[in-house]
Formats: sequence, C-alpha cells, structure tokens
Amino acid sequence: MTYRWQDHQVHWDKELVSRALIECDAVYRNELSELAYDLNRYHGVSWSSAQYEKLIGLWLQDFIHLLYDRWNSPVVGKPSQFPWDARDPVDLLDHSSYHCSDSLNESLYWQLATLRDKRYLSNLPLPRRLSFSDSFDVRGGGRAPVHIFHTIHSPDISAWRRYVGSANFSRKLGFSASPIELRPLQATTHQVATDWRLSQTTRSVSNFTEACAVLTRLHIPALFLEGFMPMRSAASNHQANYLFATNGFYAPFTYLAAEWHDRAVLLSHQHGGGYGMDRHNTGETHERAV
Repeated sequence: MTYRWQDHQVHWDKELVSRALIECDAVYRNELSELAYDLNRYHGVSWSSAQYEKLIGLWLQDFIHLLYDRWNSPVVGKPSQFPWDARDPVDLLDHSSYHCSDSLNESLYWQLATLRDKRYLSNLPLPRRLSFSDSFDVRGGGRAPVHIFHTIHSPDISAWRRYVGSANFSRKLGFSASPIELRPLQATTHQVATDWRLSQTTRSVSNFTEACAVLTRLHIPALFLEGFMPMRSAASNHQANYLFATNGFYAPFTYLAAEWHDRAVLLSHQHGGGYGMDRHNTGETHERAV
C-alpha cells in the first residue's frame, strides 16, 4: 500500500520495514548501553542497563523510531513554510508531543538535515531553566503484596458492578492486591544540564547511529536527567513485592520499577492498542523485555 501526504511518499514494503526494525533495535541496544554509562557518570550512581531499560526504554525506542523515519525521509533538508529560527528546538518536558506537534517535528527535520549536511550541530539554543514536578507521592498499596498501577476496569458497566467496586478495582482480589495512585508534587525549578545535553553535538556524524547518539542526549526528557535524583528518592520510599502495570510503563512508575529492580517482580498484561495482534508493537516489545 502507498499513502501520500504532501510530498512525502511512504512505501510500505514488508522487507524494508523488517530491515528497519532490525536496524532500529541494534541502534536501541547500543544507545541504551551508552546512555547507561553516561547517565551513571553524570548522576554518580551504578545502575545497570536493565534498570535504565525499565526507566527510559519505552521513550528511547519511540524516539529512535521517530528519528529513523525522518532520517530516511526525502523531505529532510527541503525548505519549509515555517521559518527555521522560529521553531521550538526541543521539548524537554513532554516527549509524547513529538507525535502531534508540527513545530517540534520541523525542528527534528532541521536537526537531522543539519547533521547530514554539516555533520554536526552548532549554536543550538536550550532553555537555561525548567519548571516541572520532580517528585511524587504513592497513595494506596498498604500491606498487599501486589501493587497495581492504573486499573482499567469500568464500574459504569452495570454487568461488572458485582465484580468491580467503586474504586475501579476487582472485589475478588481482596488482600492479595491493592491499587496505587502516583500523585506528582508541586513543580520546582531546575537548571538545565546544557553541557551534558550538548556533549555530542560537536562530534562528526556520518550515519544514523551517530545521529541518534547526538539527538537522544539532546532530547532526553528532563524527568530522566535533571529530575533523576529527586524522582529516584521518591521511588525509594515505596517498596512492593510485585508491581503490576495495566496500561504501559510511564514515569513515575518507571522509577519504581527501576529503583526496586532486584527486589520487586514487574508484571503486566495485554491491554489493547494492538497488543497480541501486531507483528511489531513498541509498547509490547518493551514490556516483554523488562
């Protein structure tokens, strides 16, 4: 099948897609290892790659796939209707906005085009300070061995009311499991780690793998860099024997999973969105891996 959007011609060829997934996975494994090393040095900790995979793995896979699509797009480097100097260079707070923001995607195209043309980035502006919530409270859980994040049952369906209580949780689970709620605390101001984020921008780039090394450090969400220490401290206050996520792994849950990596069993289940049906599903691939 062929879809057309403006001048971007996309050919869905299963062999090309398979090769792309293999290449992206190789880049992901390489980047995860390198980021684990660099982040450990920056934070002064000794987390394993497995811990960082629980913490940033889903973001990293998504971002590499975004970059791969744009790196191989014929649109890269072409003039745009948006002035280049008017684009938002990065979004350090909400990486999911790259899926829907024209200005942020324009900035990615511009950065990739610059890397392909000049082989390095220069004079890239970053904000000096950011304000965001860098801590959280855990409500619920109690003494139940299994703590469940983001229950997805619906007590509004009349046929379920005898099984699901008002707290949107199965009555049959009793004392064996309990839902938890993760509440972000008040936002605080942080100095942006400019030197770390720009540490790879002067390196000479000759291929996609090297471009990813530059851009993953530039775009890593602040919650995983500037907010790492307070978020980890918040996670260390809540331990469970089993952590169960019913709808994906998102911060601050990823901090709980990573901090208690050796002590808590991490569980999940199929929850729609192509799980169990798609030949490749980034969310399912990540959850199975961790």
